Amino acid sequence: MYAIRLALSSLLLACSVAHAYPDKPIKLTVPFPAGSQTDLVARLVAERLGAELKGTVVVENKPGASGTIAAASVAKAAADGYSLLMTSAALQAMNYSLLKQMPYAAADFAPIGKVASTGMALMVKADSPVKTVDDLVRRAKAQPGKLSAGYGSPGAQIALAVLKHDAKMEVLDVPYKGIPNAVTDMLGGQIDFTFVDFGNAIAQSKGGNARALGVTPHEGSRLMEGVPALAATFPNYSIASWYGVMAPADTPKSVLATLDAALQKSMSGPEVAAKMASIGVEPALMNAAEFGPYIDREIQSWAKMIEIAQIPKQ
Repeated sequence: MYAIRLALSSLLLACSVAHAYPDKPIKLTVPFPAGSQTDLVARLVAERLGAELKGTVVVENKPGASGTIAAASVAKAAADGYSLLMTSAALQAMNYSLLKQMPYAAADFAPIGKVASTGMALMVKADSPVKTVDDLVRRAKAQPGKLSAGYGSPGAQIALAVLKHDAKMEVLDVPYKGIPNAVTDMLGGQIDFTFVDFGNAIAQSKGGNARALGVTPHEGSRLMEGVPALAATFPNYSIASWYGVMAPADTPKSVLATLDAALQKSMSGPEVAAKMASIGVEPALMNAAEFGPYIDREIQSWAKMIEIAQIPKQ
């Protein structure tokens, strides 16, 4: 009888702990600077997820080292559901083929869900003499290595490398900690062009500061109407990215299930779609069971793309 009472007490305690989650603020770590698209998506997720959980989700930016600083910090954090990562194709797929030394592995994380997809725009400042993709390629080929191109994320680095490969052109690559930093230097004339996430690209276009020459998704994007796909010039060009949420491996299954359900519910509906459009992304919900295998496929897909682009590991 005592054993039964003890078992029931343990079960009730476990249930009370599970129902109590969350009982303190959840930290959502962002691998890129404030103002980056990853940051904007994270703040939308934090707002909606916190409301759904009847708790608080706090965003913390930890930029640098291609996002690995943030990812490694979450991988090593306590697996209790209070340290989450706003992840992306860059962190969860590209970096494995881009970096020689990785401070984290795929097995260090548990998937919670995918929330959005997006692309990038190839941009020049508004008063640039470059008007089209063909114009850019002609100028680059006429002066090999003279034009400068910035990239502020692994995705932007790959987009640039694939463009150089497809166009058979040489430019000077300039790395940045984040896309907003690259945009600032482009507008200031320090670099000639850069790849910009849709959120920042839409803002810069509407503000009349920069001009989009082309977009990376193969079919173009309704978020950047009137801007041709780079595939119109280079038929095989196709690059799209995505965002999702991860937790440290070994996070209790009950906590993961709570987060999965809350994320799916909070990030759906027309209101969310409208807010996403304003920052340059589109809804692309995927639950935890779907997200894990999807990431595995993405790792292989980006590896092939990086090999084609001949980007050496750094």
